[in-house]
Amino acid sequence: METAVVVINAQTGIELATRRMMKWAQARKLCCMIVVNKIDAENVDLPALLADIQGTFGKECLPINLPAHSGKDIVDCFFNPDGESDFSSVKAAHAALVDQVVEVDEALMGSIWSRAISAPNNCTPRSRRRCANGT
Repeated sequence: METAVVVINAQTGIELATRRMMKWAQARKLCCMIVVNKIDAENVDLPALLADIQGTFGKECLPINLPAHSGKDIVDCFFNPDGESDFSSVKAAHAALVDQVVEVDEALMGSIWSRAISAPNNCTPRSRRRCANGT
C-alpha cells in the first residue's frame, strides 16, 4: 500500500497546502504519515501543534517520536515503553500507539499479545482486555 507523507513546519503549523494534501490523500484512500520538521526552532509550541493536528485530522494522529533534550534528540515511542521527552509522556504515547495498532490490525494484535505474555508489563490494560475478550 502506498503512503502519503505530509510535512508540517513546526513554526507555521497547519497551512492550506497541508489541508489540501491530506484531502488529496484521503480521496485516494492512501495511508498518511505526518512529519513535523523544524521542531528545534525558537518559539515552537509542540504540544499546541500536536493538539491542532489531532483536532484537524483526528485523534488517530499520534506521535511515533517525541523530541528530547530541547529538540536535539528524539525518543522512539513505538518501541520504547518509557523514556524522557521535552513534552508529553513517552509511556502514554507508547500505550496509545499500541492500543491503536491493536484496534486497527488484528493479526498484529496477536503478535503484540504473544510478546506481552512473555513481558506483561509492556502490554497496556486496554490491549490486555481486548486480547482477553478476543476482540
